[in-house]
Amino acid sequence: MKIVVPYGIRLSADGKIEVMPVVEARIKHSGKNKTILGILLIDSGATTTLLPSTDAQAIGLIITSGVKVAVGGVTGHHLIGYRHEISLEIQGFLIDRVPVVFARNRNVPRVLGREGIFSKFTVIFDEARKRTALLDAHKEGKRMEAFFSS
Repeated sequence: MKIVVPYGIRLSADGKIEVMPVVEARIKHSGKNKTILGILLIDSGATTTLLPSTDAQAIGLIITSGVKVAVGGVTGHHLIGYRHEISLEIQGFLIDRVPVVFARNRNVPRVLGREGIFSKFTVIFDEARKRTALLDAHKEGKRMEAFFSS
């Protein structure tokens, strides 16, 4: 299984056009049949996936039923959120039990972190061509092992 997605484009606050690695995913709560579609920034520096509280509400999840945590970022500021496990579907590939923190703040970006995701994929950021490849880690394991051992 191979997923290749082009970088997303956004207009920054200062009027500049930015491109970044993103992926479209269906966000699901296993206890409910509600699903939402979201665009998530693929962030290899983020340990855990971060979503706004409005996403939890949309899939029928009460965020305060999770474990309360403080999430820190590169700026040093902390957000308060609640840790849960959800399912994500990326181009037909279902990933169950993905750890996620739903921030109390509604205005946080959707960030796809490593935990529960990067162990399932070999992730390649092709900055020159502005695209990201998510390759099945099990199928590509031998090829990657040969690459790193040479």
